[in-house]
Amino acid sequence: MRWLILLLAVPALSQETNCPAYPIASSTALRREIMRTSRRPVSSRVHFNAPGSGSASSASDVNFIDSLLFQQMQRDNIEPAAPADDAEFLRRVTLDITGRIPSAQQVKDYLANTDPGKKTALIDRLIGSKEYTDYWTLWLVDRFQITSDYYNFIGIPGRNLFYDFARNFVASGDSYRNFAKQLIAAAGDSHVAGPPNFTMRGIQYSQPVQDTWDEMTNRVTSTFLGVQTQCVSCHNGRGHLESINLYLTKRTRLEFWRQSAFFARMNILLEPDDASGTVNRGIVTDRSAGGYNSILADPNNPGPRPARTGGPYTPVYMFNGQTPSSGTWRTELADFIVNDRQFARAFVNYLWARLFRVGLVDPPDGFDLARIDASNPPRDAWPLDPTQAWPLQPSHPDLLERLTDEFTRNGYRIAPMIRLMVESRAYGLSGSYEGTWTPLHALDFAKSIPRRLTAEEIYDALTTATDTRVPMTVQGIGRVLYYAGELPDPTEPRSLESRGVDQFNYIRDFLSSFGRGDWWRTARDNTLNPSVMLFFMNAPTVVERTFGNTAQLGNSLVAQLAASNITNEEAVNLFCLSSLGRLPTPAEKAAALSYPPPNPSREQWLGDIQWVFLNESEFFYNH
Repeated sequence: MRWLILLLAVPALSQETNCPAYPIASSTALRREIMRTSRRPVSSRVHFNAPGSGSASSASDVNFIDSLLFQQMQRDNIEPAAPADDAEFLRRVTLDITGRIPSAQQVKDYLANTDPGKKTALIDRLIGSKEYTDYWTLWLVDRFQITSDYYNFIGIPGRNLFYDFARNFVASGDSYRNFAKQLIAAAGDSHVAGPPNFTMRGIQYSQPVQDTWDEMTNRVTSTFLGVQTQCVSCHNGRGHLESINLYLTKRTRLEFWRQSAFFARMNILLEPDDASGTVNRGIVTDRSAGGYNSILADPNNPGPRPARTGGPYTPVYMFNGQTPSSGTWRTELADFIVNDRQFARAFVNYLWARLFRVGLVDPPDGFDLARIDASNPPRDAWPLDPTQAWPLQPSHPDLLERLTDEFTRNGYRIAPMIRLMVESRAYGLSGSYEGTWTPLHALDFAKSIPRRLTAEEIYDALTTATDTRVPMTVQGIGRVLYYAGELPDPTEPRSLESRGVDQFNYIRDFLSSFGRGDWWRTARDNTLNPSVMLFFMNAPTVVERTFGNTAQLGNSLVAQLAASNITNEEAVNLFCLSSLGRLPTPAEKAAALSYPPPNPSREQWLGDIQWVFLNESEFFYNH
């Protein structure tokens, strides 16, 4: 994982201690992004190719992603990695499109297939599958974080409605533009329709209503535009953000208040949804008058932000100065957002970061809008080197713009963009690199960058590899679930079918241990440390799946093989295929076959061999 060190320590800069929107961890990430994109000489990096221009593509290039990336590698004198072999590609693309690992039989079938079009056929089969719908629904709801545990504002009914809304969007292949508009301008009963729960998630408990408006503003700008605006809700950018974000340096609180005014006419009526009042439903409407003001309903409760001044303010779209022409301010804001080129640009960057591990702008919600236009690069002095101007932010500005054009041309639909990215030759490069690896190689995506699987992916990989499916039920969802990627939020599973209640009431603990987070107070964490590895080695939900037939698990893979006539060598091959998606190396096979002690229980030996393959570090990564 050396690629993660991108790569040298960033020179110390003054820490922003007065801005909770940019704590040390966030500002450090942004500074590393500046260092990352500045490693290539400016004359080489600022090389915009308009559509149709530039040198001719290689005959092996699949699409413009390849032509642009490999042209840049050629300019940087970088040799890309070799193509991934069939086993590596199959596991990678199956995980990236469905969140599941391929079964042993799927691996064997793919390796035996000699059809030159088998990659395209594989992608066709994965995109649009039920597993695809499950996975990309989880990706969406994880970004919006509509959890039933958010105070008493959402509850299970609101959570389920939002999940179904997102899932129907993914399954239908509808326009992301329409999806976003419905969320930003959502109105109605949050326990009748899904979109109003996006608004409910923005309510700031026990704080002035202005803080809810401000939170909604930052949620909209960061989620849909990739721009964190929360910092300027507390203070002007100048004097605070010079070492972090050039665009925000020039923004003021007054501009933020005018942006936040789009939500100032929003009204949320809370009504108890049960006799005890433990969960509320929200009725979201819009008033016909009002504006953003600095007057607090309770002067003794000023909220976390410094005192506001003046007002009432009417809306002005911060990013281009547009103002609404009617009184339906949130509806007009939705139009301004989705018609802004940054809306499409931010989304394709989020998608790229998911499939290529690192965004073209990274972190993807840290866009600096003053540093993205290669035809108009910034001229302000760069704090890390005052003799130089700020570098462009995107690692490949021309590629980012072409992806933006393509997303718009395809009607803002997700599936065509996923297909475009995973079909590219660049996506299919090996995760191994034979030459000398440098920071510039990482910047140019010269090989596939590994990522640790999410908590849900690890649990589902365990389920697939051991052929053990524990049935889970979720209140309000009328079907039994078997995979963590199907769960609607981190509060689940709350209960299991009777077959697994006694032995497997710790799936939530498993997912928490692997960093699922709670979509509220605890962020997702995809690091892999010794304590997590020790947990996996010893967790009952792992170890007992490598046992034979049990009342809780039914006919596990170990039980199936113990009852068969399969040879030990064939069993070792099968365990490696099912866990790692490849055949074992000669050394792995020799070690496994030399392991059994005198007169062992064959079932115990089979379980031990599978346990070893499951605990290979390779199992936890998509590479």
